[in-house]
Amino acid sequence: MKYPTTYRRHCIITFTTGSTGIPKAAKRTLGFLKAQFDVLLPETQTRDQEIDMPVLPIVLLMNFGTGTTSVIADFNARKPDTLQPENVLKQLRKYQVTRIIASPFFIKQIAKHLISTKAKTPNLTRIITGGAPVFTAEATIYCEAFRCHNRNRLWFHRIRTHQLHSAFQLIKENNKIPSWTSCRTS
Repeated sequence: MKYPTTYRRHCIITFTTGSTGIPKAAKRTLGFLKAQFDVLLPETQTRDQEIDMPVLPIVLLMNFGTGTTSVIADFNARKPDTLQPENVLKQLRKYQVTRIIASPFFIKQIAKHLISTKAKTPNLTRIITGGAPVFTAEATIYCEAFRCHNRNRLWFHRIRTHQLHSAFQLIKENNKIPSWTSCRTS
């Protein structure tokens, strides 16, 4: 039996991680999800042989729809303070993850762990972040943590905003990294 629906029908409730306070709920309509899919798809276009770790649930749903190989992070987004970066790094290595799509909070925690342990992420070539602003301090941490761990360029991308561009431009002006779009690894 078919059930009629409209783009205005609520179909999912999402929550923020609460990393900056109390988690916030948002009702999402089918129309919102379709629009989000249409915007995110070109931004997150999967490359051949890419193995993704989508920490944002909407991206995991998109990956299911596009057939993208996905590794679900060992992370309870309802309790962000329980993140154990060493467990995520084990997954990155074991499954040879090439791309992470996650909140700035998640990326920052992984980056801080990489810096403190001098660990490496040999297969990671792209990091895409969204859901919150990325400021200069965070962008600097990202570059310090990830830039020397791969022979390719490691691309950082902020979904549909200019905030990361601005952060990287500020770093570039201070001669801390070679370009705003990537941390050169060679």
